[in-house]
Amino acid sequence: MRQLIAVLSTLLALTWLGGAYAAEKVWPELAAAREAVLGEDSALLGDEDALSEAIIELIRAELHRVQIAVERWGVDNSPYPPAELGIYPLSVNQLVHPWAEYDDESYIEPGFYANPLSPGEEGQPNAMCVPFGWHDLSPGNFSYLTQINEYTGEATAYVIVGYGPTQASERDLDGDGLTEGAVIILVGGNPEWGESLTLYDSGRRLELRLAELRAEE
Repeated sequence: MRQLIAVLSTLLALTWLGGAYAAEKVWPELAAAREAVLGEDSALLGDEDALSEAIIELIRAELHRVQIAVERWGVDNSPYPPAELGIYPLSVNQLVHPWAEYDDESYIEPGFYANPLSPGEEGQPNAMCVPFGWHDLSPGNFSYLTQINEYTGEATAYVIVGYGPTQASERDLDGDGLTEGAVIILVGGNPEWGESLTLYDSGRRLELRLAELRAEE
């Protein structure tokens, strides 16, 4: 258990990814993470701590891939070239919806990735975007939160929060006295940093205390 807590603490660093960095680094890590958890000859099956660590690494790798899809959507749909004027999906549904102009392909497959903590056919995408916070649907899934420009109504920044096997976490992101089980936090765009960050979660307004994470970049 000490090993798992140490991993959780390490993984809760804020991660910034540019498209080029993500393309170069994520794919080998993703393949290795999937093999560690889903591989038929996995040596981790008898070691609960090692398996938990491998599951966390897999969730992190899969969510880096989700972030790549968000960033690609932003590149294709932002009306202005400068990055500081970019926009992002208001909903992750926009990533899985097929677009006729791209031969009905989507930015990422429906289901996003195979959640290693959810029952279902092994290897089949079944992850979900869930409401922020720890609840029955959290393990292995993620929340997609947006910062909205008050003048245009567009999403100009986003936060992806990925949840691990348990509620154990180093941080209480919304200051309600309870940890959320976050094992990775990915931020993109140009958030308006302050003491707290105002974000929207499928109709809910949230105030998250993420400013301290910026220093860990």
